[in-house]
Amino acid sequence: MRHAALALAIGFFAVAGCSGKSMNGGGGAGGTGGGGAGGSGGGGMVPSDGGVTVNGDAVTITMTPFPVPAGGEVYMCQTFANPFGGMDVDIAEFESHMSPGSHHMLLLFQDNATDGALTPCSGLTFGPMPYGAQQPDASITYPAGIGATIKGTQGFNVVAHYLNATQSDLTAVVQVTMHIAPAGSVTQHAGVFFLDAIKQLLQGVPAGVTQTITASYTTTIPMQILYATGHTHRFTTSMNATAGSNQIYQTDSWDNSPTVPFSPAMSLPAGTQISWSCVIDNTTTGTITFGESAQTNEMCIFNGQYYPVPAGADPSINVNK
Repeated sequence: MRHAALALAIGFFAVAGCSGKSMNGGGGAGGTGGGGAGGSGGGGMVPSDGGVTVNGDAVTITMTPFPVPAGGEVYMCQTFANPFGGMDVDIAEFESHMSPGSHHMLLLFQDNATDGALTPCSGLTFGPMPYGAQQPDASITYPAGIGATIKGTQGFNVVAHYLNATQSDLTAVVQVTMHIAPAGSVTQHAGVFFLDAIKQLLQGVPAGVTQTITASYTTTIPMQILYATGHTHRFTTSMNATAGSNQIYQTDSWDNSPTVPFSPAMSLPAGTQISWSCVIDNTTTGTITFGESAQTNEMCIFNGQYYPVPAGADPSINVNK
């Protein structure tokens, strides 16, 4: 895959050895945007057949395009080596674009990753991450002085979930662009919180029953919430999240959950209880349990972006309840 050498001068350092076809053209958990499974998307994509492209301070990772059959559900993964020449960088903005049929994508960290081929994988593939999106065209822009750190030893595993609700085959294209912050401009670092209600769903929602799944997490550090979104599947009719006694998120959409930006950021002291709940309406004749399929399983996840990450701490707060 790394068949071309590109040079990128950013601040006072240079990155060399990025791959893919060099092209001009422009174009977060969760980002702003619109669309849904089988809906519109793909705006702002850099033309590419897969690989890494560089344009100024923007580094774009594109998965190898893959087919999604009519009525089908597909989970694909692809690894990418660190695209910054093994240098630590801070990212000022993430943006992602997914062609029609997307359900979500995750940009997972993978230590010492190498460029790999597109591979079918589990829809439950998960791990620490700097960014993810559910909407086809999404972005996360950090306030001045804040950025997400990518270490020189970290590459990526890009995970894509597609659900083709149409009667025609689709070709899926998934792309993530990282805009690098000027050297020395970032003084506080952002991370991702990912709160997953699993235990009650593992027990299952019986056939013909409408059940509310609720979970809570108590913060262990002071957090400034920048963005928040939800992730559910098709049996969820509504999702709600609170911090203390205040509602901070609500949606009735399972396939196009909005990402809510907080400006200024929402301040949560250490010891704040975050609760999230999903109303699940099982209209089938069988029990619904936690799982990867947006058609036959359910999830109830509240996630987003926060700062500051304490010095030396893992920027990903992953909680299973």
